[in-house]
Amino acid sequence: MGYRCLSVTRFLKSYQTKTQYKHIHLPAQHQLSLLEKVQRPAMIDPKTKQFIAMRYWLLGRNYHEHADLKMMTDKYTKQFIAMRYWLLGRNYYLALDALEYAAQLHTGKRKDGATQEYFHQLSIGRYVKSIVTSLEHPEETLTTVFLHDVPEDYGIGFEEIEARFGVLVAQAVNLMTKKFRGYRKGDAEYYREIAENKIASVTKGADRIHNIQTMIGVFTYDKQKEYIEETETFIIPALKAARRRFPRQEPAYENIQHVLISQIELLRAVHKAQVEA
Repeated sequence: MGYRCLSVTRFLKSYQTKTQYKHIHLPAQHQLSLLEKVQRPAMIDPKTKQFIAMRYWLLGRNYHEHADLKMMTDKYTKQFIAMRYWLLGRNYYLALDALEYAAQLHTGKRKDGATQEYFHQLSIGRYVKSIVTSLEHPEETLTTVFLHDVPEDYGIGFEEIEARFGVLVAQAVNLMTKKFRGYRKGDAEYYREIAENKIASVTKGADRIHNIQTMIGVFTYDKQKEYIEETETFIIPALKAARRRFPRQEPAYENIQHVLISQIELLRAVHKAQVEA
């Protein structure tokens, strides 16, 4: 597939020789076995937990069925694995379900024609991880991050989202959805409602951070300028309104606003340099 790959067998054998768990059997022909001989999993050291997590991920993906079992080490796959086991470590099973659910839908490419479509949601999730202690509903916010494009891009109804992920998530995803089945919200209505929701306000700010981060070289100059103007006219004021409404999340809003303003200043400097060149 063009990816740089690392043989799973070589990885596991290398790991086993460096740990005290040399007695763990690794069958030939790339067959993955469970760790029956680990008698006290609660006492396992962190590195061995990572080792077990990797094995279970491979089992869950049915990679053992392939004759040449290898693990892709491209950036997208590594970030997906890291996010999955971070969520497991936090007991965020709702968000984990959303991660897997949305990954089954977002299988295309982004506008650059090369990047995995779902890399957008993963990247937003990575950022939200850094502010998770400032959120009142951290798991539901991450769940919304993974699902926020599902209705608009794939026509999934909000009733289905509510049935599987709960009312808080369904409400936030609804607010994040600007166009749905032929209906489009006006900008003023859209951002006013987002500012009134703890989850959607954070998710929209984080979403725009990644949009701005990745639009150079993909969007035209005019489209980039449009994004900047929309951010300054609607998103930053919405973040300020949400910060006043939800003071417990103030550090998160301050962080998002600071990143957006820094990105806009940098982008304008790039545009100016391009014009003067």
